[in-house]
This record gives sequence, C-alpha cells and structure tokens, in this order.
Amino acid sequence: MSKLYEKYLNLKKSNPNKIYIFKNGIFYIFIDEDAKKISPILNLKLSNLNENILKCGFPVNSFQKYINLLKNTNLDFHIVENLSTGTTSIQSNIADNTISNNLNSVNGINNNTLNYGFIKQDFRSFLNKIANINLDTLSIREVYSFLENISTEAKKFLEQT
Repeated sequence: MSKLYEKYLNLKKSNPNKIYIFKNGIFYIFIDEDAKKISPILNLKLSNLNENILKCGFPVNSFQKYINLLKNTNLDFHIVENLSTGTTSIQSNIADNTISNNLNSVNGINNNTLNYGFIKQDFRSFLNKIANINLDTLSIREVYSFLENISTEAKKFLEQT
C-alpha cells in the first residue's frame, strides 16, 4: 500500500465525511471515494492511481481556482500539503462568513446591526452560478447571454440591499 493511500485511509477513519486533497508533486489529487465524489462536481477526469484506486486532480498552478469552487459547495474538505511530515492545512467551506463580511463592508454596516440571512443566500446562489460556469465549453453567444443574465441578477440584488 502506498504512503499516500495509507494516509488517506487513516484520515477517512477519523472523519469519513471530509474530502481530502493531497499535494502530490505538481498536482493536488483526490483519491478513491473522494475522487468519485469530486470528479463530476469539479469536472475533473478520473484516472487510475493504481490497478484498484481511482484519482482525479488539478495542477498546482490552478489551486486557487479549484479551492474557490470547493468553497462554494457544501463539502467539508482538508488539504494535506506534506505527506512526509504530516503537515496539513484546513481549507473548509467558509463562504458564508466571507459573504457576510463582504456584504457588510460594501454597505458600511456593522455585523451586529442587520441580519442578511436572505440576502446572503441569494448572493451565495449568485456566486455559485458564476463559479460553476465551465468557460471551456461556452460559445461566444452563450458567454454573452450568461453575462447579460448575471448583469440582470446583479441589478436585482443591488436593489434588495
């Protein structure tokens, strides 16, 4: 059994609901069940880590793009940066706090004075539409239509705030 897979199994034992991302050379990879779950969500191709284990991943230079996409899901995830030392850093879903803080700073309103619950959900939905667009598959017409729809939704959102 590889060191990577052994670490994955140990982590899954401690928290089976968390998705684990491993830095492996110049890639970040998901393995086994996590790969099967993440592949359709992030549009990543499944391949074999070995005869029995699947993987999918993305290059290190695309890290921020994929982490932003993951933050817009309801998935709890953990990044394992260094297998040899076991050093890890947690990057779980913090979108709600970020959205709330951004709304408050844009509007100049203190967190304690207003409840943005309904707006936060609308804003999150709005951001998910943007984050989940697959730019590689859109035609010029589809891009224009998408931007037109986003513009309309943004105007509606701003009228609510």
